[in-house]
Amino acid sequence: MRVVHRCGSRVGSAKSCAPASLSDATELSLQRHHLIPEKIAYRRASDEGRALTETRFQTLNQRAHKLAQSVIDFVTKLQIWLSRVQESPN
Repeated sequence: MRVVHRCGSRVGSAKSCAPASLSDATELSLQRHHLIPEKIAYRRASDEGRALTETRFQTLNQRAHKLAQSVIDFVTKLQIWLSRVQESPN
């Protein structure tokens, strides 16, 4: 499993970490891809109407939280990249 690299938690700090191109953004997503293993605890949480971060096991909750955070980070970077592309003169 790879560790998620956060660009920063301050407003505007993610801008400096934005990918230069869409292929860079795709590469970032592949580098930060986390897998949620098939675990009974995840299925049980889902069956009981709880999120993957609400199992009875802290380590599984942390793994699910890291996955969610990596998706949020990727979408943020993609939005920044798209705004740069739209602003740049062609």
